[in-house]
Amino acid sequence: MVVGRGEEAVRITTKAVTQPDRRSHNSRDAAQDLAVAAILDRVARRIRADEIERDAMGEDLVDRMVAWGEASFERYQGWTSGRQAARALSDTNRLVGIFQIGRARSGILPPWLAGDLAAVLGPGVTIEAIRRARVDDPRPGAPAYYDAFEAEAMLEAGDPARAYELARRAHDALNPAESLLRARTSAIAAEAARQDDRESDALASYDEAFQIDPGIWVRLDLPVPVRIVSRGGAVADECASLLAGSPRFDIAESGMTIEVDASSGHGRACLTSSTGAVLGCSDLDPEADEASDEFAARLARGLVETAFAPRIDMSQTDAAGLDGSNVTAQGGLRTLLDDDGMLDEP
Repeated sequence: MVVGRGEEAVRITTKAVTQPDRRSHNSRDAAQDLAVAAILDRVARRIRADEIERDAMGEDLVDRMVAWGEASFERYQGWTSGRQAARALSDTNRLVGIFQIGRARSGILPPWLAGDLAAVLGPGVTIEAIRRARVDDPRPGAPAYYDAFEAEAMLEAGDPARAYELARRAHDALNPAESLLRARTSAIAAEAARQDDRESDALASYDEAFQIDPGIWVRLDLPVPVRIVSRGGAVADECASLLAGSPRFDIAESGMTIEVDASSGHGRACLTSSTGAVLGCSDLDPEADEASDEFAARLARGLVETAFAPRIDMSQTDAAGLDGSNVTAQGGLRTLLDDDGMLDEP
């Protein structure tokens, strides 16, 4: 999921949901394991649906309809996994405990996915569970995590001003090693500021999230506001039209900028931040006998894939316990574990 490989992720999470007990643990809470697997599956299917939609850009009507059906099925399967997670967390102690990252009660839920529970459980239930978890957790590093989780619940509850405040506070307090969660707080802050008509705050947070982890927008299924500038004639205009219809973008008067230039047998489409930083480019030449609309579609798909590609690969990750850093830089989560005495346990 972190490296944006949805098809492979779904294959793994499907097994995890259907066989949540196959983890070689004798003392784990089976319902908690199922909840974690279901949350992972929910997000993996969202990534897969995005891949299907991206690959169908520029295809004919029949192929687009087939892709729409496949993507809708993946999202429905993700919804059912969310319901499984909600049922598994119906016990109050289990629900409160799952937010206490780094403690035995939290199981193996990655902190950068805990925010998904706000949409799965509803904001009211989530906010109350986080409140109880805070009260029962005196560790110095814990408040930043609870702020991050509560920010998403507040956004879900329709309070973007409070969501922005909590997300920014969490981002500033989290250890830099907690990069995936910090990217998520930046994305939540951006969306909250956008909803609250705070344009400059929103743009700063959009830029920040892209610099840390562009894949966060796919995992959260949030579009980013862009204005599109087309240069170079029919191919550029067709590419711009396809990008305008992508679920990854929301056409706005201000925000990021997409510049498409396709002339003289070459095509280039780039996404730039509000400060002019290049966030991703598709730079292609047409293939032999390639139709102009096919070339425009390939250029558009290339930009979407490149702009939202995660800035991490599997060689950089700790497969045993991803926290958004490599194995030598697990500062934030390791501090919490130290504070709770868990690193001293066998």
